[in-house]
Amino acid sequence: MVQTEEKSSLSKELRHKMVVTIVTTLIVIALVALAGFVFFSPRESEVIGHVEVDEIRISGKVPGRISEYLVEEGQMVHKGDTLVRIYSPEVYAKREQAEAMRASALALNRSLSGGSPAEMQEAAHQMWQSAKVTLDVAQSSFRRVENLYKEGVVSAQKYDQARALVKSAEAAEAAAKNRYELSRKGVLSDRTGATRGLVDNMDAMLKEVDLYVQEGALTSPLDGRVTDIVPHVGELVGTGSPVMNVADPTSCYVVFALSEDRLPGIHRGTTLRGTIPALGGKECTLRVIHLKDMGIYSVRKAKKPTGQIDFRTFEVKAELIDEIEDLEPGMSVVIDRSHLQ
Repeated sequence: MVQTEEKSSLSKELRHKMVVTIVTTLIVIALVALAGFVFFSPRESEVIGHVEVDEIRISGKVPGRISEYLVEEGQMVHKGDTLVRIYSPEVYAKREQAEAMRASALALNRSLSGGSPAEMQEAAHQMWQSAKVTLDVAQSSFRRVENLYKEGVVSAQKYDQARALVKSAEAAEAAAKNRYELSRKGVLSDRTGATRGLVDNMDAMLKEVDLYVQEGALTSPLDGRVTDIVPHVGELVGTGSPVMNVADPTSCYVVFALSEDRLPGIHRGTTLRGTIPALGGKECTLRVIHLKDMGIYSVRKAKKPTGQIDFRTFEVKAELIDEIEDLEPGMSVVIDRSHLQ
């Protein structure tokens, strides 16, 4: 009888332990499942945009060497301020060439207008000698450029320009020599109109060269801030090569990316709100002005696990409705998700 009661007591105690073990196991499983649901359930990521401004690239028409910078990165500049000077010896040499040819043509024109045959011959001879000097200068310059080109210092474009100057100087020298020979034969007495046209041609060439000389001093096209300076002083720059960037502070806007499934309700004119962490969480109001597909290289999000539907990503551009003090390009803007799907 006593043994039966002991067995019954042991059986109850064993069943109690089993129940406790099962309940504990179920509780642990439930907690693990809850934790997995909380930590591994998909969440909508924060939508963060960045402040951007329009930038103007400053570049010149004249190839040359950076002579000096008159501004620094981060400096505010005004429209018309000189930013950088580019020294191009070929331009100045071409101007001297044009001046010499104009003087010779003018002297020849004057002699043809009322001078003696001896004076006409002397003027033609001077023009020929001037053309020969110009040719010598062009050939010397070409030899220097050719040596630098072989060493890989200058571009092929600069080499071609120097060679073209030699060809032009050779043609001018040959023409001047021909005029001199004609003057010796007394043929130039009826060519006053032709020499007048040559003088006008030299005037036009001087104006063209002066424009290139002016291009050696690059000025700011707007009021803005210098953001980047590319080459160093003394470096060579080619035609159209960017020298620096000037940002337009009046063109401040925010750019962020959204997938298609979050675009409902977002269109041109939609008003959004955001905060700027760099300014202590200062709030700002935005107005959407542009939406653009970011292309096939942007991030896509699969709607189904099998990836049968992929949402494309769009770039959203929004302007700031109110001016915000101390706002700088590159600062982040956290978009209020209550306006998004």
